Amino acid sequence: MGHGTDVTKEQFDALLQGKHPVSGDAMTQRNRKDRRPGMDLTFSVLKSVSLDWAINGR
Repeated sequence: MGHGTDVTKEQFDALLQGKHPVSGDAMTQRNRKDRRPGMDLTFSVLKSVSLDWAINGR
């Protein structure tokens, strides 16, 4: 798998299960039944927007 390569449903499912999408090797130390795979997202606004909110309380 390289940059710009399409990912199949099976490969994505393997990642969610903590397995390497090609080899199937474990990528996590433990896989508990209550494991909840996910991802973190960060959203940022321009500094001017942050300053406007801080100064004017908008």
